[in-house]
Amino acid sequence: MKLRVGTRGSLLAVRQTLEVIEEIKKIFPEIEFEVVRIKTKGDIMKSSIREIGSPGIFTKEIDIELMKGSIDLAIHSLKDYPTKTPEDLVIAAIPRRRSRRDAIIPKSHGSLEAIHSGAIIGTGSLRRASHILYHRKDLNVKAIRGNIDTRIRKIGVEVDAVVLAEAGLQRIGYNDYEPLSPYIITPQAGQGALAVVARKGSEAAKIASMIDDPISRIETSIERGFISALKAGCRAPVGVTAEAGDNGITVIVSLVSPDYISRIYFEERYQGLGVDEIVNKIFKRFEREGGLELVEEWSRKASGGSEEE
Repeated sequence: MKLRVGTRGSLLAVRQTLEVIEEIKKIFPEIEFEVVRIKTKGDIMKSSIREIGSPGIFTKEIDIELMKGSIDLAIHSLKDYPTKTPEDLVIAAIPRRRSRRDAIIPKSHGSLEAIHSGAIIGTGSLRRASHILYHRKDLNVKAIRGNIDTRIRKIGVEVDAVVLAEAGLQRIGYNDYEPLSPYIITPQAGQGALAVVARKGSEAAKIASMIDDPISRIETSIERGFISALKAGCRAPVGVTAEAGDNGITVIVSLVSPDYISRIYFEERYQGLGVDEIVNKIFKRFEREGGLELVEEWSRKASGGSEEE
């Protein structure tokens, strides 16, 4: 049996795909795989990701090939995947997630708090930019694009430092960074996790489901459920992360105001509750603290966008 696996062509995307293939082969060593690189709208367009503002900009073309039957599986970064899955497709597996944190590069800066005043920080994420400017209004944020390796090369040329997802750095074997706590920059829903997407009822879906990690599934279902409840799409740079532990599930939610002066931030622990119950509770807490009004402010500003690696 041979499975064709679709992915973006970047170094990180291919590494993620090979990671999934390796996990499946541990269970089904007889299966052969072919990696199919597919360009997405997000790879082609030159505009700022904030300006494009379209969910699925890094995933839609790959999913179309999956629905057409030209590939059997699609591998996506879960944080890039729309909260509404196409009708004929299913997220067959969410393998064990890697770090959910963001990180600042290079490590020599020590931390966001320690970096020198006036430094230029590069990021392709409005969520990261808003958190940086909330904590350090004396820094300058520059919107940068490109794959993870491209943006690292901008250090010392266009910017003094960049902020990227730690999981991506782990996957490409890059170590010169300092992780940032969720209090400083709260991660995006699904950050660090992968989505293995297949056609509903297909043999490939059954095979992929064997590498699903129940804990990662629960955590990311809470995060994505909250974003779906907000109907925020990519317009509001909301940070949300859920982490399961021995004493329940801890959820952190954060949203900085469009003027970067204030933010809503809270951390709650839940025990003995299901995903929908937790989503409902954090939604109500967010609403009580004025979060929906902030989401509306960001929508009016209309400067949101999908994140890059």
